[in-house]
Amino acid sequence: MRFIRLFFQIIGVFVGVLVLLFALFMAWAWNKSKHASEDSVAFCAEFPVGAPVADMVAAAQKRLIIHREDKEDHAYEFIFPTGIGLGMEKCVISERGGKVSAKKTISQED
Repeated sequence: MRFIRLFFQIIGVFVGVLVLLFALFMAWAWNKSKHASEDSVAFCAEFPVGAPVADMVAAAQKRLIIHREDKEDHAYEFIFPTGIGLGMEKCVISERGGKVSAKKTISQED
C-alpha cells in the first residue's frame, strides 16, 4: 500500500514538473515573440526613407541581425526570429540608388 502511494506521489511530482516546464517555455516564447516584433518595428523606424542602405546593413551587422539581399527586386530583408518554429518578424526595405525608397514590417508565422 505504501509503495502504491509513493508511486503516485512521484508520478504527481513528475507531471507537475512537466507542466511547470511547459508553462515556462510558453512564457519564454511569448516574450521572445514580443521582443522580435518590437525590435523589427524599431529597426525599421530608425532609418527613414532616403537613408543609405549601407547604413542599415552596417547597423544590422553590428547588432548581429540576420539580413539578406534580393538583387532582382532591389530589396533587403532584416530578420528577427521569434523563438518558436520558423516564425519571424521582418523589416523589408526597397532600395533605389543605394537609398531606402520604401519600408514595411512583416510578421511571418509558419
